[in-house]
Amino acid sequence: LTAGQTINTIDFGFTQPQAGTGIIGDRVFNDANNNNVEDPGEAGIQGVTVTLNRPGGLPPLTATTDATGNYSFPNLPPGSYTVTAATPTGFTPTLTQPNPINVAAGQTINTVDFGFRQAPAGNGTISGRLFNDADN
Repeated sequence: LTAGQTINTIDFGFTQPQAGTGIIGDRVFNDANNNNVEDPGEAGIQGVTVTLNRPGGLPPLTATTDATGNYSFPNLPPGSYTVTAATPTGFTPTLTQPNPINVAAGQTINTVDFGFRQAPAGNGTISGRLFNDADN
């Protein structure tokens, strides 16, 4: 900027959530008892990538679970979506990935859980060798 100069081209754009937008979210958790249900006391899993596939060929969105395993996709227009969660290292899925989720205008769907079971500590390994016992 020089003396007397006017620069009026420095713009900042903001957007407000549209009225009637919805939310999809909930929690990724350690299904410690492997019963396919999020029970009280089962810990959330932090750092899991959750992917939202959007209608109309739009590119997917991703979110990462927070310290309590929660995630959220806000400001969604009405439509049919699918949500998947990456399997964390050392875990196996206990809850099936959901079918399409239909979001109506303004609807909040906070029941899209993902359960994973972590192998208990101290599990051992069984291994061996298969061989031809030529002399019986």
